[in-house]
Parts: sequence; structure tokens; C-alpha cells
Amino acid sequence: MIATEHEIYLAIRKRIFDGQIGVDTFVNIKELSSQLKVSALPIREALIRLASEDLLHYSRTKGYFISKIGYNSLIDAYNNMYVLAKCAAIWRLNNLADRRPLRSQQLDDVHICPKNLQPDSIDLVLEGVAATLMNDHSSRLFLHELRRTRPYRSCIAPYREDKEEVISNLRSLRSSILSQDYKTALSYIRELRNNAIKYTPNNYEIYSEIAS
Repeated sequence: MIATEHEIYLAIRKRIFDGQIGVDTFVNIKELSSQLKVSALPIREALIRLASEDLLHYSRTKGYFISKIGYNSLIDAYNNMYVLAKCAAIWRLNNLADRRPLRSQQLDDVHICPKNLQPDSIDLVLEGVAATLMNDHSSRLFLHELRRTRPYRSCIAPYREDKEEVISNLRSLRSSILSQDYKTALSYIRELRNNAIKYTPNNYEIYSEIAS
């Protein structure tokens, strides 16, 4: 039995990320309450929290559901993440005197390899990048865009053709940030963005077919 509100939130969030709750699927509070063996109230609280992260949307007629992200919104989200990361790296590069030790447990501990290249492993590294590289405000904006595109990445994960490129760029980005080599970090931030944009048309077609 799930004990805390946070655990309930994490359990529902995992179902969204794993694709167990599909696009345009009505989120049935009674069913979740029965499956998780908790009352409806903490389920509603978790759904409100997930909606605040743009993982769910609320409609008076539909209730809570996962909406399909539009192609242009997806491109905008990737571009927004790129700009935030780029600006943070440039600021660090231009303020080398401020070389306080910047360590992120996520950046230190997550190991990226082809077998575990899933949306959660990608996001752990990128969340670590945001926590290590950015100020609190920029990090929140970055995580907002990252989370609202997560269901898309979960959907296409088994079909993506760019795994080796993503692995290489994530490893290099992590290494350059931990060594505070922000000039190199900039180049890998750019590579990750270009890689995402390059493969988005084909990946979005797959997503549209699965989500329809």
C-alpha cells in the first residue's frame, strides 16, 4: 500500500511516463484509487500537482487527461530548453572568477548506456545539468519544458534511431560541466538541440500514430 501523498504522486507520474496512461486518456480517479488502495482525495491532490507541471490537463467536461503535444509546441519546448542551457553556460563562461565547486549527485551517479537509454535516464542527466548549471528560476523553467515533453519521449523511446548520438552527447555534456569546461559544454548543448530537432519530424510521425 502506498503511504504518502508524494508516493501517490510518483506512482501516477510513473504511469504517465511509462505510457500506461495514454494520450487523450481520461484519468479515472476511482480506478486509480482502487489500484493504489488509497482514498480519492490524495489522488486528486496528485493530479492537481501533475497538472501544474503540464503533465495533465483539466477540462470540466473530460476531467484530467493527457493531451497530445503539438509539433510546434514540441519544437518550441526543445528550443526553450536550448536557450536556457546556452545562456547559463555563457554566463558561467563569462564569470570564470565565480568557480565555486558545482556538483550534482545526478550528474555523478547516472550511467548512460544503450540498454538504459530511456526517458527517465535522459531526464536524470538533464535535470542534473539544470541543477548544476542554472540558477533556481532558469532551472524551474527548464524542468517545466522537460517534463511537458516527457510523455512524447516515452512514446518514441523504443523506436528512436539516435541512441548512440544521444549517449555520446550526454556523456560529454556531463563531463564538461563537472570539469567546469563551459566552452565545451556549449558545443554539446548545441549538439543535443540539433540532434533533437533533426530527428523530431520522423519521431513525431511515430508519436502521432501511437497517440491516435
